[in-house]
Amino acid sequence: MEESFLQNILRFYGESDSLSTGNLENFLRLITSRRAASVDDDASPLRDRECPSLSELLSAFGLGNASAVSLSDLEMMCPAILHQVVLPSCPHTPSNVNETSVLPDYKVWGYGFLAVTVINLAALVGLFLVPLTKKTYFPKVLTYFIGLAIGTLFSNAVLQLIPEALGLDPKDDDYVLNVVGIFGGFYILFFTERVLQIVLKADAEMGHSHFPPLQSADVNINTFSNDVVINNICGDIITNNTNHDINSISEKPSNPIESPTVEKNACMLTCHWLKGNGMSNIKTMAWMITVSDAVHNFIDGLAIGASFTLSLLTGFSTSIAIFCEEFPHELGDFVILLNSGMNVGQAACFNMLSAMCCYLGLALGILLGSSFAPNAIFAIAGGMFLYISLADMFPEMNSIMVTHAKGYRGKVMAEFQIRRYRKEDHEEVKEVFTIGMSEHIPSSCMHILKQPLAQMLLGCVFCALLTSSMSILLPVLAVTLILAAGRQGVTYMFNKYIQTCLEQDLNHIQETYLDPPNACFWVAESQGRVVGTVACLPAEKDPSFLELKRLSVKKTHRGQGIAKALCRVVADFALERGFQGVLLHTSVVQTDAQKLYEHMGYMKVSEFSAPDVIAKLTNFTLLEYQLILKLHRN
Repeated sequence: MEESFLQNILRFYGESDSLSTGNLENFLRLITSRRAASVDDDASPLRDRECPSLSELLSAFGLGNASAVSLSDLEMMCPAILHQVVLPSCPHTPSNVNETSVLPDYKVWGYGFLAVTVINLAALVGLFLVPLTKKTYFPKVLTYFIGLAIGTLFSNAVLQLIPEALGLDPKDDDYVLNVVGIFGGFYILFFTERVLQIVLKADAEMGHSHFPPLQSADVNINTFSNDVVINNICGDIITNNTNHDINSISEKPSNPIESPTVEKNACMLTCHWLKGNGMSNIKTMAWMITVSDAVHNFIDGLAIGASFTLSLLTGFSTSIAIFCEEFPHELGDFVILLNSGMNVGQAACFNMLSAMCCYLGLALGILLGSSFAPNAIFAIAGGMFLYISLADMFPEMNSIMVTHAKGYRGKVMAEFQIRRYRKEDHEEVKEVFTIGMSEHIPSSCMHILKQPLAQMLLGCVFCALLTSSMSILLPVLAVTLILAAGRQGVTYMFNKYIQTCLEQDLNHIQETYLDPPNACFWVAESQGRVVGTVACLPAEKDPSFLELKRLSVKKTHRGQGIAKALCRVVADFALERGFQGVLLHTSVVQTDAQKLYEHMGYMKVSEFSAPDVIAKLTNFTLLEYQLILKLHRN
């Protein structure tokens, strides 16, 4: 009878009526974990002895070299197994609790201060990266950082902090897969929404941004001598200037008596934060950002301290999540503080003061976590992480992506000014012109494909190859190669034209546009970077007209009225210098520019083909527009 019980055990836990040493070890662990309660009584003869390991049990019965336990061996070992179960020498400790993971107090404080210091230093690095916000690629790079912060905050909250607050154990409660499902559902919905926005071209309106809030104002043109400064403080220039026709510009007095005042005001508009202001001149938003950032850092420190009291892994996991979130967050805060009236030193000082609150939170988190259960702290931190990732950073990432996809063509306006060209603007001016011209390559390719000659050529090649090869693959491949070669040809032509323009005047702006008395070159500046250009000089075929040249605006700043303001500057300059009007030339593929000129009052007076043979074959025409000013002079 007793052998039947043993045989059942062997069949269930072993293989082929034997029990391997590995199965035996699992068997011992199983019966130990299923023990209802540990026997911790003074009467236990094994109270002060350690639990025998598997190797010790096998050696005690002369089975030290055995790889499997037979029926007779198991029968012989049963008294020892029963002895260990009913008279345990050590209290039952769950297998998922690692006593060594709990750090000593000095390590908790050391690792905690190290993590907070690294996070604060990383946040301070944002101050040195503020100049990179002037680069065109910065929004895309910032999107990656924000996405990383969202992922780390969200996963740390739902995978670690909230389960810890609820007292769940990942091995016993088996909640990890369910939480991963939550994250998967969130990502699937986000991905579906993005696809629908791309397909339907839906304009999502987001309400939060780390960057300064926008205000409405009109465009003011202040002219003195050869310097023209246009200030646009985030106004809806398209709406505000619909009825402001270019022909209604009044002639400006040539006497620059009031120019020092205007020039001083213009300088204060763009340079005040570099020179520094008193505390009374700093906007309320700067103080709100500083206080809220201090509270935010305090809670971050609280979460880090409580996490390190639980285990080293939990502490570093929380620290990494906060590190990934702090970098883009603090970078945005620096931009806000600088644009709210603080100089660089003031912004760095107040940012470091708010960072000190993280140390206070760390100390309180360690003290509370060591004395009480840190579940409440984990609950607060988990809720905060969810809010920051989903309600704060996720809409901002969405806003950047939508704005980038729209090419900033919405009504989101930025502060900009138009001023005369300076020598240090040379590289940025060339970049604006080169990128602007390169953007016309796709539209030029489409223009060529619409021409009957190109369509006939492609059709003949396709039909000839289809007839000769009796296969669809060869003609498709041939047409694809022809299209690729054609695009390369168009790209070569544009690059050649860009190089010609650079050699003709853009490499010699001072000599071409600034030294002559009736010529000038202006740039549109936003947040310290050149975002638009325009130039003018007397027309060669009719010296009574001023020719508008090199009008270009960065794609990221179009739709903000910058091009209109640049056109008005040229018209005002021509009117002041006594020219009859302004003329310009554009190409047939620049449809947006044509609409702009017609809206500004320009009339198309002629249309002619470009001198190149390829341009004549592809019907690539140039258009001449004129704006007559003499009839509107006072």
